[in-house]
Amino acid sequence: MILPAVLAIRRFFPDAEFSLYSGKELRARRVTARQVFENSGYFDRFVFFPKSKKISAFFQALALFMSIPRLKLMKFDTLVYLVPSNRSVQQIERDRKIFKLAGIHHFIGMDGFYQQADAPRHEADRLLARLAHDGVEIPAVGKAKFQLNLSEQEKRAADDWLVSQLQNEKNRLFVAFAPGSNMQSKRWGIANFSAIGKKLIEKYDIIPVIFGATEDADIGRLLIKSWKRGINAAGSLSVRQAAVALSRCSFFIGNDTGTMHLAAAMHVRCVAIFSARDEEEKWYPYGTGHIVFREHIACQGCMRDSCDHKTCLTRISPLRVFRRVEKEFQDILQSR
Repeated sequence: MILPAVLAIRRFFPDAEFSLYSGKELRARRVTARQVFENSGYFDRFVFFPKSKKISAFFQALALFMSIPRLKLMKFDTLVYLVPSNRSVQQIERDRKIFKLAGIHHFIGMDGFYQQADAPRHEADRLLARLAHDGVEIPAVGKAKFQLNLSEQEKRAADDWLVSQLQNEKNRLFVAFAPGSNMQSKRWGIANFSAIGKKLIEKYDIIPVIFGATEDADIGRLLIKSWKRGINAAGSLSVRQAAVALSRCSFFIGNDTGTMHLAAAMHVRCVAIFSARDEEEKWYPYGTGHIVFREHIACQGCMRDSCDHKTCLTRISPLRVFRRVEKEFQDILQSR
């Protein structure tokens, strides 16, 4: 989500050296910033600090303090603060003190945290608005660009892998599916993805392609078994190669995940299934032409990572999703 802000900052400081300082999850298989940005040309160096939901706020702050000597040796001039918009005032001030101790005294994006009433709805636009507060030129709301700068080598590697998975399916309609999520509360359910996949196969003869992390590969195998066809890319491609493979698909169906944002960044139209755990629109696929399903329920905004009932997701039926896809994506479905 920080990519448009990175582009804006690169234009603002055209001759600067850029380092990306970010957290790296302990014992978690989450995508790191390096996996997204390496070889993109946006950053000259990657610096990590340990991060985990399983450790207390005190020990998390301690991990940040322990990184001060290393940051001080690097002699940074400016910090561009691109943390999520749900940061508390206490967290912001703690971070300011830490980075000042590391010898940094010029901050961009730290004083521009908006009150909820004034903030743009989408997280990417909120990050940009904070930069604008400090004089950085930004695009209009909803007009930000996501440019991954994929190399020819990355494109060739992804295309070669796809070709190796194909039999006599080169002229078929490929549809991306991302049924996984790090959060149980965001998962629509394997049976739902199986049902909509079967309908698209029966009526439009699609070839489903499963995307996700290594831990999603088993889900992919179950779905392909239920569909009796498909390609399982979960865990088989790097993040940047997956972006290439997503761009070869006609559209995307999946949960609220990084894979969904990757598809949107590659200008692939998304059918996104959202729980109601967070603010509406904040994490929607960026851009136009997408279909988003999200229910309004009493407990929306709960911010739970897991949920016993998942009412907001169980109300979204595969048939309802299929009918909407069939109606709004008819131009794509009839293109083969």
